[in-house]
Amino acid sequence: MMLEQIIGRDAYISAEKIVDTMRRKKFDEIIMVAPLSVMDKVIELGVRPIKADVVEVKDLQEATFTYNGRHYKFLKFVRVVKL
Repeated sequence: MMLEQIIGRDAYISAEKIVDTMRRKKFDEIIMVAPLSVMDKVIELGVRPIKADVVEVKDLQEATFTYNGRHYKFLKFVRVVKL
């Protein structure tokens, strides 16, 4: 089950709510797409999130995904321990 499905993506989600949900649901990991300020607070609260490392590319053929008309290529997942 994804955290997005539990909390929703329409409202602003605080770092405290993310960490609380993770602990209540006994999640082992979280892949975060969030502002750096939220990610920093999540780290401060003891969670070491994973984020996708991507680069913008011009060629659609190289892209892993497209968002808002821009093309991106996935490189790897990275554990974030400090910002």
